[in-house]
Amino acid sequence: MLAHEYGHSIQAQAKLNGFFTPTVVREQQADCFAGVFLRAVAEGSSRHFTLNTTDGLNGVLAAVISFRDREPGAALDEHGTAFERVTAVQIGYTDGATACKGITRAELKQRRGTLPTSFQPGDKERQLPVDQPDLALVAQ
Repeated sequence: MLAHEYGHSIQAQAKLNGFFTPTVVREQQADCFAGVFLRAVAEGSSRHFTLNTTDGLNGVLAAVISFRDREPGAALDEHGTAFERVTAVQIGYTDGATACKGITRAELKQRRGTLPTSFQPGDKERQLPVDQPDLALVAQ
């Protein structure tokens, strides 16, 4: 979370966005900058933090997933779906800070593609909960 909030500071200082930039774009960029920071930490470039690239990185991505939007466009303070948030962190982690500037309304629309954006009537009842037994079932 701290890396994400620091990403907002970078956005402001770099004047990346205007008044009409959608919140979800700002939030995806902040996730991307968090990914840049996580890469630096994982490579040992931080004096204050360490991060292993297995359990540590998995824990970070699990936190990103837990703070997700369930339906794109349903809230004014939209941050992105789990898929979108993890992808934004990955963009920053693998491609660096310059790639974060490339997250725009058009890029996000392309990334969303034809993925379902909401449940159809009755679909919620057929979804497995995300818990240990069901994750084990999926792994099998």
